[in-house]
Amino acid sequence: MKKKYILLLILIAALFFWAAGKTRTILTKDMERQNTVFSGQSTNNPPLIVLTKVALGGFSGLVVDILWMRMINLQTEGKVFEIAQLADWITKLEPHFTTVWAFHAWNMAYNISILYTNPEHRWLWVNNGIQLLRDSALEYNPKEPILYRELGWIYQHKIGQSWDDMHVFYKQKLAREMDDLFHGPRPDYSKPDSQIKKMRDEYKLEPDIMQKIEKTYGPLDWRLPETHALYWAYRGLHSAATGKDTSNCDHMIFQSMAAEFLHGRLFFDPKAGVYITTPRLDLIPGVMKSYEEAIERQKIDFFRRAYASFLSEAVFIYHVYGKDKTAQILFDKLLSTESTEPKLKGQISFETFMRDCSQLKIADMPQVAAIAWIEGLLYQAHADIKSARVKKAEELRDKAFSLWKQYKAHLKDRKDAEIRKDAEIFPAFGLIDKLALQRAGEQKQPLITH
Repeated sequence: MKKKYILLLILIAALFFWAAGKTRTILTKDMERQNTVFSGQSTNNPPLIVLTKVALGGFSGLVVDILWMRMINLQTEGKVFEIAQLADWITKLEPHFTTVWAFHAWNMAYNISILYTNPEHRWLWVNNGIQLLRDSALEYNPKEPILYRELGWIYQHKIGQSWDDMHVFYKQKLAREMDDLFHGPRPDYSKPDSQIKKMRDEYKLEPDIMQKIEKTYGPLDWRLPETHALYWAYRGLHSAATGKDTSNCDHMIFQSMAAEFLHGRLFFDPKAGVYITTPRLDLIPGVMKSYEEAIERQKIDFFRRAYASFLSEAVFIYHVYGKDKTAQILFDKLLSTESTEPKLKGQISFETFMRDCSQLKIADMPQVAAIAWIEGLLYQAHADIKSARVKKAEELRDKAFSLWKQYKAHLKDRKDAEIRKDAEIFPAFGLIDKLALQRAGEQKQPLITH
């Protein structure tokens, strides 16, 4: 009887091992479909994790599988804090599980952050997501471009765009940190080692790479989230292991550069809580370079269409700033792109395109484009006053004020709570005028001549 009982236990144990093995095989295949890579014991793991993995032996992978399956179930239940805990365990047990690193950071920056109404608490969780990828995930996976892209995405989307109703707070928080670090918009690369050390140790900003980026694309304002998105995408592109897909990094590079052109000139007064961005016209060569290099590297049709779309925006921006010579050059470039509609190439002239642009409704534009239109007209007005064309300047100023009133009213009338909140921070007309006057005094010319 005793022998039969022991035999039964052995059979049950064997059955459990067989089931575990089948589960492991199924889950491993599922993870492979998600580009998950396991590469065994990491030499960088903390001692406790090393001890745990040694104690578990071959069962450590099974533990990871079980935790992963449980995490997926918790996701459907919306239990974000439990998910964060499980993800933390998984990344410690299997630090080359790239999917979990990306998910863990996204969960903190997006799901957990929005549970808080206090902006400081919300920023803490957004920053936790950044630090997780920057300080831990990339330490274990320095050649995984997807993790660089995920890090850049938090800067580009969560901080840089307006989907989160506290996006202005995030932008100001980042700008203040970088302003304190650099004492201005850009680092002085000849500064003492103490500043360089903080850049490297705390923010993982490598001065050599930053200088390469600026040499390639132009001088940037490192207080802007788009600049940091560009930095991490650039690092992902150039750090990727052979054979890794880097198209997402290229995509982020030209998206970030396009954003730098459209609103890369920052007026920031932290004491007054003022954060306003307007176009950086001098960056156009770098933007075009970013698109053209990505198109050459990746051979993706969507990239060509995105380039054509950007060029059409750039033509309008240069036009509203009174720089029609450069606008004409960009329009000709637009017509020469492979993705431009054939009927557009043969049937529309620069003058017709400009006339169509003048009929656009400012209420249909995003806020950055609306500010650019208003500032562009005011910039032209200041230039005309200098040229003694006072009547033309008054007409331009009146049109700018009319557009400002229209857009302000449009924001107030919107039912969306986040849009109404943007109405409260939409720049005063006098402030936009001040920025236009400052731009007119600089007399900076775009660097494109052909």
